Amino acid sequence: MLKYAFIVLFLFAGCTSGFEYWDYDYEYEEEFVEIGEAFYWVWHEIKYEKDPENNWKLPHETAILLTGDCEDQSLLFADIVYRYLGRYPILLKIRDGEKFHIVVKVDGVIYDPTNSCIRKDDLDIKEFYTYGRAMFIALVR
Repeated sequence: MLKYAFIVLFLFAGCTSGFEYWDYDYEYEEEFVEIGEAFYWVWHEIKYEKDPENNWKLPHETAILLTGDCEDQSLLFADIVYRYLGRYPILLKIRDGEKFHIVVKVDGVIYDPTNSCIRKDDLDIKEFYTYGRAMFIALVR
């Protein structure tokens, strides 16, 4: 029942970044002042680990465990970009060959922390998630 209350609250709150409806106050040990630092840190520190159930972890869970798949790494990167750099990331679900993949778009640039690359904007985008929506998905898993 509580899970559905979150869904109703989210629908009324809108799909903006507005994650302030939940108490999420994790502080990373690193200090990030540029997007490149955040991108490099996620790529270098977080080891890829496939999740067969495809559950999205909260960013601090990924930072503590130092493992995650594409959505975990992308959500961690988006969280750092939003909270430390004050930018508004959008998570994109794209088709990558036969599979789907999650990347992050910030200021017109697409960052792929899982594959350590910056992509052009000519991707096969299937869905997108605002930062707040992505955090919501991780919360209600």
